[in-house]
Amino acid sequence: MTNHTCATHGGDDPRVIDSQLTGRPRLSVLMTVREVLFETRLSRTTLYLAVKEGALPIVKIGRATRFLRTDFDAWMASLSANGATSNSATGSVPAEPAAKGE
Repeated sequence: MTNHTCATHGGDDPRVIDSQLTGRPRLSVLMTVREVLFETRLSRTTLYLAVKEGALPIVKIGRATRFLRTDFDAWMASLSANGATSNSATGSVPAEPAAKGE
């Protein structure tokens, strides 16, 4: 079996490790920051910009930050739906320029 590593974070992909141990992929309800970064290939700064802008809600458990899988999937779908007309990480559509004379 191929060893999948995460070059960004220098570790093994946690989903691959779990599937090797249990024989099935891990589909947890909550995702860690590391899992979201791995799946999106975004920088931590870009991810937290999306959180700050409200595009991707977070769940705080003590000091730990988690993401609901359903929120993550909806956010990814919104990025695909907005396509090239949106900002890269947040999915927000840029405001239309004001018409002259307004």
